[in-house]
Amino acid sequence: MPIRTENKDRYPADWPEIRSRILERAGNCCETCGVKNHAVGYRDPDGTFVEISRNQPIVDAGPEFWVGKPGLGVVKIVLTIMHLDHKPENCDPANLSAACQLCHNRYDAPVRAAGRRLRLRRAIEKAQIALILTSRQAEKGSDATIIVTTHNPNRKAVT
Repeated sequence: MPIRTENKDRYPADWPEIRSRILERAGNCCETCGVKNHAVGYRDPDGTFVEISRNQPIVDAGPEFWVGKPGLGVVKIVLTIMHLDHKPENCDPANLSAACQLCHNRYDAPVRAAGRRLRLRRAIEKAQIALILTSRQAEKGSDATIIVTTHNPNRKAVT
């Protein structure tokens, strides 16, 4: 998974070497579901990975191949390293696990949801403070404008 910008400083300088050791320990496979790193294939509706034979390109597959596979998308597996305690500073091998994107996302989903709720709550609180300050200024007859912004790392800068 991409490292969030605000977390980059939390990773050790030797992270690439740590990552390599964990992948080697895992046999270059997801330690949760067993899918191989760099395998090419698709996910069944239940999430099971089905590798496509390198000897038969998917474009050569007949129409029967696609039956029952609506929205099928071909993917290339790229293993990530997940911190089981969600703390990038803790690089003890027992705290690290090689994972495909699907398994990593499933594992992190509750923590990510909590982070989104926290960021939303902070934005709402900031907006509420702005409303209170604006209404107080209006009561005093002030013409000053208060500008309160929220930090959104996904927003592109306008130039």
